[in-house]
Amino acid sequence: MRLIGITNDPQKAEAFVSYLDHLGKGAVVRPEADNFGVWVLDEAALSKAKADWARFETEPNHEDFRIAVQPVLEEWVPQSKIEEAPLVYLATKPSWQPTAAILAATAVSVTVLTWFGEDRESVFRRITFGPVAPAGLTILPFDVNEPWRAITPVFLHFSFIHLLFNLLMLRDLACQVERRVGRWCFFGMFLLFAAGSNFSEALMGPSLLFGGLSGVMYGFFGYVLVQTLDPARNTPPEGYFLRSMTTLILLAWFALGVVQNDLPVTNWGNAGGLLLGLALGGLVVLAGNLLAKPAKD
Repeated sequence: MRLIGITNDPQKAEAFVSYLDHLGKGAVVRPEADNFGVWVLDEAALSKAKADWARFETEPNHEDFRIAVQPVLEEWVPQSKIEEAPLVYLATKPSWQPTAAILAATAVSVTVLTWFGEDRESVFRRITFGPVAPAGLTILPFDVNEPWRAITPVFLHFSFIHLLFNLLMLRDLACQVERRVGRWCFFGMFLLFAAGSNFSEALMGPSLLFGGLSGVMYGFFGYVLVQTLDPARNTPPEGYFLRSMTTLILLAWFALGVVQNDLPVTNWGNAGGLLLGLALGGLVVLAGNLLAKPAKD
């Protein structure tokens, strides 16, 4: 993480962070004495970020900046309205990251090819948790000779609302994780949450015919939730955040699935993903806090 510029105008700093976020370059704003510093997270982007900052200071209304900056200027919350706390301004508008976008495109493609699970030939038969019985009506137990089936059910969705909800949560939760931990670590987390939620549903759920990214989303929700509860993780370079509406929707949907267990919801998969996310998030926070402690003489 490197400092690229300082200003006494927090709105200006926040706007430039939004511009960098629009380019896929993670950045944060943090207080620097009586001013605000713009810090870029990816040192490979340092030279371009410095050059853009210099141009932004002289031409903030240039068309190169306008699309990314205008929403921040319109939605700006004055500093006086922010609670007193370790002051960190982040570009909190969700934006797609490369790996998450590929996963989203895969989910859309699979859902269309199987026509929301109604076409039970070809693609459908290769991605369910277990092999499909010859009649196509039941799913057989997991086959260790086909290990991809531990992951692939997450790409199968059975309705448009089911798919849309999971894509929105993917953008809101998973993308901020990818931006902070990198694509390979993010992909590893995705595989962990996918396999964990699928096996939880297969072992505890009522049927082996299931699908969707919900368990993965609850995994990332649990991970981000733990980060936001630890003040040390809300300072650069992590700066995780949870929107109140996102939290309310996910918790309400989880509670509804528990109370109304006859709904077509993968309750056990969601629970498995959530527990994995909470556990992984807790381990990351614990390891970070231990490493941050000064060594004793």
